Amino acid sequence: MRKWDKGIDYDRTYRLFVKKLEEYRGKLHKVRGRRKFVMTAILLTQLANGSRVGEAYEAMEKFAVTRKREVLVRVRKHKNNDMRIMIIPKEIRISDATRIRAVLPEVSLVSVKVFCIREFGFNTHSLRYAFVSHLNAKGVSPQVIAKITKHTNLRYIITYTQEKQAYEILKAIALGKF
Repeated sequence: MRKWDKGIDYDRTYRLFVKKLEEYRGKLHKVRGRRKFVMTAILLTQLANGSRVGEAYEAMEKFAVTRKREVLVRVRKHKNNDMRIMIIPKEIRISDATRIRAVLPEVSLVSVKVFCIREFGFNTHSLRYAFVSHLNAKGVSPQVIAKITKHTNLRYIITYTQEKQAYEILKAIALGKF
């Protein structure tokens, strides 16, 4: 597997982020608790949308201002200013928007990346591929996955999903389960 694929399970990670979000919600009276809350909200949004972390950060900025769960953000790494829809997960409450808006200026994109590695043991880009793996396992076509994630080259999605499938088949054969 490629270095960015840490084999993260989408559902387990989603539940972990929700649990941590609630834990930090209980520590909002502390500066570190507020920052961790916002960074976890960004990571949950990234995972739920299969986005890059910068797109999730921008989505959180727009949510904090508009209080709308569907926001348009600029697709990172695209030179033509493509936009994509991001959906803010239901576990991030509308009432959280005010707090997020107040704390977000204290949270940089780099701090979110470092937090993810230190707190959870994987990089933020792994969340994007956990999403891809999740959709692939649900039978979503590579073309639709590429549309959702805004991959401009379908070859990346096909290579990644086939690589994952080949690995799982090989593992099943070796364990006598195929």
